[in-house]
Amino acid sequence: MSWVIVGAGPMGIALAIEGAERGLGVPLFVERSDHAAAKAKAGLAQAGLEPEFAGDLDHVDLLALDADVIYFAAPWIAVRNTLMGLLDRLHELRLAPVIIGLGSARLDASDKARLANSHCKVLIGSGLEPGLVESLITKVAAEHPGCVSITTFCGGIPTDPQPPLFFHRQFGSRPHFQRRETFRRDNGAVRVGERFHETELIHVPGVGLLEAFDDAMLPDTAADLRIDVPSIAQKTLRWPTYAESMRLLHGLGLLGDREIRVDGQTINIGRAVEAAICPEVPASTPVQVLVGLRAVGADAGEGTIFLSCTGDAQKAVSPMGYMTALPAISAYECLKSTPREGLYLPSDPALLAVAAISLERFASSGSVQVSQNGATLNLIAGEEDGVSL
Repeated sequence: MSWVIVGAGPMGIALAIEGAERGLGVPLFVERSDHAAAKAKAGLAQAGLEPEFAGDLDHVDLLALDADVIYFAAPWIAVRNTLMGLLDRLHELRLAPVIIGLGSARLDASDKARLANSHCKVLIGSGLEPGLVESLITKVAAEHPGCVSITTFCGGIPTDPQPPLFFHRQFGSRPHFQRRETFRRDNGAVRVGERFHETELIHVPGVGLLEAFDDAMLPDTAADLRIDVPSIAQKTLRWPTYAESMRLLHGLGLLGDREIRVDGQTINIGRAVEAAICPEVPASTPVQVLVGLRAVGADAGEGTIFLSCTGDAQKAVSPMGYMTALPAISAYECLKSTPREGLYLPSDPALLAVAAISLERFASSGSVQVSQNGATLNLIAGEEDGVSL
């Protein structure tokens, strides 16, 4: 088994550790930043891994490597051109590894056409959300044909929330406060909304009352007619008042990129406010990662499932890293045996088993707690099927 991870950030590290535990061996890392590579080596050493590092994918001997799978653990905007160039090289060399991109990407028509015609299997959107969440939607829709609505919930929340937002930043250069379009399906039609709206309060077992708002659904998922459910929404979880605070701050113009001059210095108002209300904290700060799904049947019967992960002290991986890496490895296990080449999106039926594999392993891991509301929505592999909704 030979595999590559492009990007040595927290998610790349988590992917390497989870893959090694699942029998994939030690990957080759590709990372241009010497600082990021050094930091990754230290983190991987804690897990007993000593992978090789390359500074640029263009300098990797792909023919000699003959990788089975290549993961891109970096934002789509940063790796798009690299991935497209890689596909050209692989075609010339007559190599066809599985290619998996972690994280969210809104592909334009030209991207989709290029990837659809690839001789490789290319999955764009793997991990927690997109990834596991879309597979859960596909699984519930397939197993419960009477389902009329599905709502998912996903988010990482601090276990020791502090005002004013009861939220903090562990990764990335800026918190995700941007306003943007959101998508949902209502009565069979795709509806476009705005982030931080469509809020509701939901009780999460073992946690309490949280706030959920429309956020993460990809337009391709909303429009995917293979998911035979009239209404679908994907919501982000935060401690209550978060969405209202975001709407208020945006309404006051305090989270944009407007700059002002103060005592001869230029100050970006948005960045200044971000630093004041959402401080950066160490990656080791305790966080609880939650994933939930609520399904409603034609007779108004309802079923829910929630996963909760606070991490494993024995692993050098954060809860978010673990909940991202395990479904991403499961995605490769699904794709390696599928015959079709070209583009795969996270809601593709070929990836339905990602949810089944991940749920079974989460439940047996000891680091993820699984709660279901009785027999109406039974999703854990190996148990008897629940009754129809």
